[in-house]
Amino acid sequence: MKTLYKIRGIILGVFALALLLVPPGGGMRSVSGYLLIAVGAALRISARTVIGDHSRGKTLDAPSLVTAGVYSRVRHPLYLSNLLFGSGFALIQLGWQTLTFAFVSGLFLFVFLLASEEDRFLSERFGAEFEKWRADTPAFFPGARPKMAFVK
Repeated sequence: MKTLYKIRGIILGVFALALLLVPPGGGMRSVSGYLLIAVGAALRISARTVIGDHSRGKTLDAPSLVTAGVYSRVRHPLYLSNLLFGSGFALIQLGWQTLTFAFVSGLFLFVFLLASEEDRFLSERFGAEFEKWRADTPAFFPGARPKMAFVK
């Protein structure tokens, strides 16, 4: 699974390219798509302010467990922002159609797998400290119950 983390940018690029190759759809797409992108951007800025640069690159590493700021509400705000961006662009390009939901479902599966990989890594790296944070903090959506539990 660590390979998935290393090539995450390529996979997201393939999603984007696939989206651009599909002819644009019609309907009420712009407002909802742009709203998702705006929320994703705000979330990403908030997460980046707290986490800094230590999550960039091809190596899954963490010098410390970040649990402050937006990370006190969700464990994976950067992955959630990717999901919001991708969903927003899908709505802008495709509108509300079956293909949009298929695309977003594939994107969600990819993000879920990345988050699972990261949770396993953080559990191994930080042990009980991470497990307590995981028990108190939903993976993606604040207030979501039950919390997403990932297999170790």
